[in-house]
Amino acid sequence: MREAGVAAWGRLAAVVCAIAAVLPSGCSWRDAPPGTPPGFTEYRGDGYTFAHPRQWTVARTVDERGVPLIGVNGEQGVNGTVRGQVIVSRRDGFQGSMKDMLVQARALSLVGGRRILSEKPTRVHGAREARAVEAVYGEQAPDGAQVEIRSVDVYALTGKGTMLDFTVRAIRADFDAVGLPKVLATFRVAE
Repeated sequence: MREAGVAAWGRLAAVVCAIAAVLPSGCSWRDAPPGTPPGFTEYRGDGYTFAHPRQWTVARTVDERGVPLIGVNGEQGVNGTVRGQVIVSRRDGFQGSMKDMLVQARALSLVGGRRILSEKPTRVHGAREARAVEAVYGEQAPDGAQVEIRSVDVYALTGKGTMLDFTVRAIRADFDAVGLPKVLATFRVAE
């Protein structure tokens, strides 16, 4: 009887191993980082990576506080606006919680005239915690026209205590067409 039980456990273990072998990364298939979509190229930043359409251009700058920013810009649209944009900033040694970050994001949205559409937990490969905040707001285009912008900010807290703000934005009607949902899906933390 004992030998039959051991044999049964052996068969069960063999089945589990066989199933795990066909799943990407064994049983952790949900943790596998996303791949680079066709026509996109990967950008490797300081502690993060993401993919963007190959023809977009990368610019490095700083914000009003001197915090380094990475901007990746799509081609120019008919009214002079950029057709798709990614902006990434990082705050090393972030002392607050994700809740604190979201309070700041809500306050900035209020001051900037942004209407928050959703705020929810999201999954970012390699991040300890992440939240996505989707908003819309009006902006004047270079040609003077008023346009509605859709943005998604993904706040990702790394295991080393760095807060990354990964923003994608475009004219609301262009958001999907320029590939921003694909860009969002490729964002991952590398620290």
